[in-house]
Amino acid sequence: MDSNSENSKEFHDSEFCGAENAGAETEKTIQAEDFASDMTEEFDEQIDMFCENLEPETAENTIPADEMPDEDKISCSKAVVSVMAKPNKKRLRDRLNGKKYLSLCFFVPLCVMALIYVAIGVWPVSNGSVLVLDLNAQYVYYFEKLRSIICEGQSLLYTFQRALGGEFMGIFAYYLSSPFSLIVALFPKEYITEALLTILLLKCGSCGLSFGIYLHYTRGRRPAATLIFSSMYALSAFAVVMQHNLMWTDNLICLPLILIGIERIIKHRKYKTFIFFLALAVFSNFYIGYMTCLFVAVYFFVRYFTFSREERNPSMEKAHFFKTLIRIILCSLIAVMIAAAVI
Repeated sequence: MDSNSENSKEFHDSEFCGAENAGAETEKTIQAEDFASDMTEEFDEQIDMFCENLEPETAENTIPADEMPDEDKISCSKAVVSVMAKPNKKRLRDRLNGKKYLSLCFFVPLCVMALIYVAIGVWPVSNGSVLVLDLNAQYVYYFEKLRSIICEGQSLLYTFQRALGGEFMGIFAYYLSSPFSLIVALFPKEYITEALLTILLLKCGSCGLSFGIYLHYTRGRRPAATLIFSSMYALSAFAVVMQHNLMWTDNLICLPLILIGIERIIKHRKYKTFIFFLALAVFSNFYIGYMTCLFVAVYFFVRYFTFSREERNPSMEKAHFFKTLIRIILCSLIAVMIAAAVI
């Protein structure tokens, strides 16, 4: 390494001195070649050491580095580069550990809601069920039909079980387009009420989880406060009373994530989160979806002007407000067009 340092020093000295004759130019070229050769030999030694220690427990089967084919040395050099470029697993693990409490935001409201159903005598502790009001009069039959479409390959567009026959796509678009509706296909037909109970509990837990993620993103890591307020959100009056209207609660899940998307557009000009969850909200139920779009418009203006100038425009973009407003409008139009299949 001392010779390398001397060669490097001589190389830089000769480079910046600006020799005026051809002999100096030749000497500089030779020194540069010697320096590059020494660095290459050192790198080869590092590769050889890495290749020799790939499988220490089977050293008797290891090929000496000087006898190794060039192809294997190239593979070893790629392995060295990949190891050097590999992200810090400990740091990633620490980040995940810092978010483990968010799982409680899912399970706490779910368990509370399950205990409420147990208290009012819903099966399996009693003979009661979740079939009340319109869920009992209409929706359960729609879910039975959806299960038949998935499991038996019936048509989603038209059905003869509707009076003398009629289209089914409109019913699907308004009542059944939630991704949670697919859960009914996992249960036998005679357990349709248990499938609906499962959907209700999962939606309740998902409401708490999404709001917990929103609080974590906007307020930082505050486990106790996040758990309390996410449970309050999931068990709010609207969320509980409207559980029998299953199609209306999906927007409660998507709304906090849409708000995160708005903040990402304002601060970082990142739009994928906003487009995905707004499209999912409108797709799940366009009736509540258009109300969500109105809330997006209000939230954007309120949130934009509550940020400080450094927070909302860290990159110091010119005409930031107008450009951000155009981004929100364009991303909203894209989301609505994605959901246009069921509108």
